[in-house]
Amino acid sequence: MSPRRLGFTLIELLIVVAIIAILAAIAVPNFLEAQTRAKIARVKNDMRTMATGLESYFVDSNSYTRDSDSDLDVLDGAGRPFNKLANGAVQLTTPIAYLTSLLQDPFSASLPTSSSGGTAIGYRIGSGSWVYDPAFLPTADTQAADALSWLTNSANSFRRVHSYVTLSPGPDKSRERIGYKCFPWKSTLATEQAVYLDYDPSNGTLSKGDIYRFGGSFTTGDWDRTVAGRGPQGPEAN
Repeated sequence: MSPRRLGFTLIELLIVVAIIAILAAIAVPNFLEAQTRAKIARVKNDMRTMATGLESYFVDSNSYTRDSDSDLDVLDGAGRPFNKLANGAVQLTTPIAYLTSLLQDPFSASLPTSSSGGTAIGYRIGSGSWVYDPAFLPTADTQAADALSWLTNSANSFRRVHSYVTLSPGPDKSRERIGYKCFPWKSTLATEQAVYLDYDPSNGTLSKGDIYRFGGSFTTGDWDRTVAGRGPQGPEAN
């Protein structure tokens, strides 16, 4: 009479481990894709909320807010006057709360360590209602040279337009268009790209391109917009 077998053989254990590994290989990418899609949905919802705030601000002020550099919204030290900061998002929270709090972009870093790329904490605002001119140049600050550069190199920089664009760097966390500060006009800086590149998930969840929302008279300017993978397109609100 053969002894009763207790436990599993090595082959059986290896088969179970292999099955678990296969299931994990299928489930993990799908989970990450779902997580990215959820963040994209959050960004679009945040931008709808910001658009409502911007339009409400316009009703009260007959003008949209200043630009927003995201990190400057919380870093307003160095003795810079409040009205000389690109802190348009703050204008939506105080003194009248068009938004209850500053919204944080899930595709940007958690700390405002830099003002470029995807490292600032919030959403950018390019406002045609507020442009860089001598009345708004920062004083006694390292930003002065940068602001002067925008003043002298942004096409049509003194032509205000009641328009705005809000933007997120998207899942690749790399901002494709930096020249939002002269929106809706093109920048003449050689380092600036010529178009706004839209994020298109049909090219892959982590494809290049930024997420935008436009409002006001945004078709007035001479900016360009390219939908990823589909060539040049006319401007349209999201």
